[in-house]
Amino acid sequence: MDTFFHLFNAILIIVALFFLAILMRRRGALKEEHSMVLARIVTDLCLPAIVFVTLAKQTIEFSDLTPAFLMLFTELSCIGIAWLITIWAGFDRAK
Repeated sequence: MDTFFHLFNAILIIVALFFLAILMRRRGALKEEHSMVLARIVTDLCLPAIVFVTLAKQTIEFSDLTPAFLMLFTELSCIGIAWLITIWAGFDRAK
């Protein structure tokens, strides 16, 4: 439940930032050309900070990492299979 609470707070902060941007745009404080700057602030500054703060408060056990390792193994297996198929099909490196 604690992880869900931290996740909910992080999403709530992002939603509040977007609503604040919409409000500022309607009042004329933000223009269309500011939208990319605001999007960069959210993705490059706010999201990493939220992830860091949320993870800093958590204790991570090895069993929590099992799905991540399973996904990594699956992705590497798919890459290997695709590589073998390209060798079997005779594709060159550019293809």
